[in-house]
Amino acid sequence: MSGIAIVDLGTGNLRSVARALAHEAPGDPPAITRDPAVIGRAARVVLPGQGAIGTWMAALADAGLRRAVDAALAGRPVLGICLDDPPAVARQWREAGAERLHVVDLDGAVSGAPVHAETVAGIVAAFGAPVQVGGGIRSVEAAAAYLSAGVRYVIIGTRAVNEPTFVTELCAEFPGRIIAGLDVRDGRLAVEGWSKLSAHSPLDLAQRFEQDGAEAVVFTDVSRDGMLSGVNAEATAALAAELAIPVIAAGGVGGVEDIHRLGRVADSGILGVIAGRALYDGSLDIGEGLAAAAAYADVFAVPAP
Repeated sequence: MSGIAIVDLGTGNLRSVARALAHEAPGDPPAITRDPAVIGRAARVVLPGQGAIGTWMAALADAGLRRAVDAALAGRPVLGICLDDPPAVARQWREAGAERLHVVDLDGAVSGAPVHAETVAGIVAAFGAPVQVGGGIRSVEAAAAYLSAGVRYVIIGTRAVNEPTFVTELCAEFPGRIIAGLDVRDGRLAVEGWSKLSAHSPLDLAQRFEQDGAEAVVFTDVSRDGMLSGVNAEATAALAAELAIPVIAAGGVGGVEDIHRLGRVADSGILGVIAGRALYDGSLDIGEGLAAAAAYADVFAVPAP
C-alpha cells in the first residue's frame, strides 16, 4: 500500500485538499479518485464533504464506492473533513492569482434577505481585492451594509426584475457600485432563487438598467449553471452587443475552452466569466484559466477599478 487517496464524490474543494496534503507530505502525492482499486491500494484515505453526511453517504453508494471505503476503514488511517472556512478559501483564490471574487448568498436568495453577511465580511477581509456579492439583496439597507463592509459591487437580481425602479434608486444612491443580475432560462428571467419565471424581456431590462447607471450586467444561463456543460457564449455576446455597459457571463463553465470561446466573442462587450464548480472539482485550473483570459486582454471589456 502507498499513497493518499482523496475520494471524489463531487463535494468539497478537492484541489485545495490535494495541495494542502502535497505541501505537508511532498514525497507522497495524493490522488483525487473515484477508482475503487486506487482507494483499495492507498495507505491513507481522505473523505471530503463530511459536513453534509447524508448527501455524502448517498453519493458514496451511487458511485459504487461503499465497499472500497468500508475496507479502507478497517485498519488504515482515514480522515473525514468538512471544508467550512470560506475566508480561507477566498485567501487561497487570491494567492492563486484571482483579482476579483464572485460570492452568492444562496440562502439569502431563497429567503429574500442576506443570511451570511458576517461570513461575506470575512471573505472580503481575507481576499483583499474587489468582491461582488449577490443573493437576497432586496433593500437599500442590505446593499448599504454590504458596501460598508467593503464589498465593491452588489448584484441585484430578483427585486431588479420584479421592481426595476429599485435599481434606479440604488444606482443613484451608490453610483458605480451596482450590478444587475439577469438569470435566464429558455429566454425567460428566473427569480427568487430561480424558483419562478418572469415575463420581462432580458434585453429590455438590461437596457433599462444601463440607462439607470448599472455598472455591468451578470448574464447567467441557469439551465447550464453547475452542469459543466459549456458557457452560453452566443447568448452572452448577443446581449453584450446591444449594451454599452459590459456583460459578465455565468453558468456552465466546464473548462478552459469556455474561456477561449468567450474570448473569441469578447469584443461584443464581455467583461469576463464567473467560474464556480469547475474550479472546485478540478475541471478548470485557475492558473490556466487566468492565462487563457490574459490572451484576450485586448478584447475583453476593460473592468472598473
